[in-house]
Amino acid sequence: IYSYSQFGNNGSYWYLNKPYGQSSAFSYGIDFQVQRITKHHFIYGLQVGYESLSSRIKIKNIILYDHNPYSMAAYLPGSDVAADLRTTLSFKYLTLHPFLGARMKIINGINTDIALGADLAFCLNSKERVKVTTDNWHSTITPEIGKPNFDSRLRIDLTNYYKKIGITLGYSYGLTNYQASSVYGDKVYSQMFRIGLIFRL
Repeated sequence: IYSYSQFGNNGSYWYLNKPYGQSSAFSYGIDFQVQRITKHHFIYGLQVGYESLSSRIKIKNIILYDHNPYSMAAYLPGSDVAADLRTTLSFKYLTLHPFLGARMKIINGINTDIALGADLAFCLNSKERVKVTTDNWHSTITPEIGKPNFDSRLRIDLTNYYKKIGITLGYSYGLTNYQASSVYGDKVYSQMFRIGLIFRL
């Protein structure tokens, strides 16, 4: 992903046109789940949760702009600046996850559940944090970024239970374009892999 950023010499002008990264940053979540298992080992249930999801991207370059008071042009392009630039993008969601699935016995003493469902994620907060380091200066910037009010995803989970403890692996693919309002016509969809520990009551 190519990222392009601009600064005014007074530090007031900034944008990053593609802040969405493919590298994962620290993310976590907590969920409460209820489910039923029929006599034919059919599963249906609902999960309610909170999650904080973050991605990270290394920015390839910045361009400095110098103000010219004698010209109609607001800024004149300066030279490229070699720099260490990173941005972390975080979203916090309240989620609902209805699912259907089946229980299997593959290993004696272990219950294996496979479930398919949807993630209905309501965005509570979004934050972008940019660290900029050059030969001459260091700065941390928190530009404003619009948040999607809602993200819908398809989800699959595989869970193995031993007595009251389980380990779950999951994958979700988003259906909501985070760049729907972009003038560049880009499309960005969320994708996430999950690993979690489950305690049954």
